[in-house]
Amino acid sequence: MELNRVAEPGPSWQELAPDLELIHDLMGGTRQMRSAGLRWLPKEHSETWEAWRARLNRSVLFNGLARTVAALSGRPFSHDVKVEGAHPQIMQFCQNIDGRGASLTTFAAQLLRLMLRDGLVYLLVDASADGGQPYCVMIEASQMIGVRRDPDNQGISQIRIREQILQQKGAFVDEWQDQIRVIERGRWMLFRTDSNRRSDWSRHASGRMGIEHVPVVECAVDADYAMRARPPLLDLAWLNLAHWQSSSDQRHILHIARVPILFARGMDTSESQIDIGPNRIIMAEDSTADIKFVEHSGAAIAAGRQDLLDLEEKMAVMGLDLMVRRTGHPTATARAIDHAQSNAFLHMLVDDVRDHLNGVLKWAALWLGLPEAAAGEVILPKHFPIDAQIAETAESLLSDKRAGRLSPEEFLASIERKGVMPLSA
Repeated sequence: MELNRVAEPGPSWQELAPDLELIHDLMGGTRQMRSAGLRWLPKEHSETWEAWRARLNRSVLFNGLARTVAALSGRPFSHDVKVEGAHPQIMQFCQNIDGRGASLTTFAAQLLRLMLRDGLVYLLVDASADGGQPYCVMIEASQMIGVRRDPDNQGISQIRIREQILQQKGAFVDEWQDQIRVIERGRWMLFRTDSNRRSDWSRHASGRMGIEHVPVVECAVDADYAMRARPPLLDLAWLNLAHWQSSSDQRHILHIARVPILFARGMDTSESQIDIGPNRIIMAEDSTADIKFVEHSGAAIAAGRQDLLDLEEKMAVMGLDLMVRRTGHPTATARAIDHAQSNAFLHMLVDDVRDHLNGVLKWAALWLGLPEAAAGEVILPKHFPIDAQIAETAESLLSDKRAGRLSPEEFLASIERKGVMPLSA
């Protein structure tokens, strides 16, 4: 049946899903990476399952990806975002933009974080059926399983969103249930499955919308002509995965090296056990007899430590690179502001956030029956925490590191000491 394909992800979602799987597992921390098991920590050829599980449970994630996302998304919106020239109803909308109490500034910071993490976010502006205040729903890339556009690029004609709702099962038990929300021009539909037949989807509810549009804003980072995006920190995520695997090996070899091996030569093997400890004496008649502890030389441990340090350094470089000036010719708009800011990737991303929020305000105005001009304009804070001085400091540190003037230890310490990017937990 055609209805049973309503939950089938589209090609764009399928292309992005493997990248999001890696990123989301890393963002979930040590517990999530351990739960992923073999997906990110392969079992060695001669390793037993018992040994692999012990190694997995000793592994601890250095979450360079999560720290970079937090550091970059936390800086730009430490000052309030303003709206100028807006209708009072739009100003009221901005005070509770998601219908759950979030301000425009808080919402902007959340949007930037998801754009840095996933590279793709959707903002759906909806309103209750009784004509109440509109609100904006942030839809993650992993939820948006289908987007259909008009052939003439006049906008989006259909979206399919995978949701989970908490259903009551009896007096005390609750259970998560999947549902698919479909929005087309002027109407919406909900599809659910029967609890006993999970593969059979049927229409659970439907209705008309107050506007003849699909009121969604697509927030994509470096998307191609087909609006296919790529997570901007994906390369850093792969480095973080390499660190996870190398760290697992390092902790395993430390565990082995900390337990010395007792080696005996020329001893009487007729005794089933030799007591080792204080107030004990071991005797042997063979003149070549010897007994001693054999310990690891430590060379592999030092090499493993250096590998981890190198990976941490590379992750820090990628994070700093998003804040430094880009080469090339700035646009006319960019020349109107500080050059260090306009050419930094992070600042361009924040400019995109501003444009997306302006799109949200225009949809809200349409829901409220107001002209487009009533939406006003989002104004970014004049004082940007990532100013020219921070950009120059980041650029200077990268230059010193690449020229060999800073060791990996000094480079990582300088990043944190100078307040460019916090690295410690």
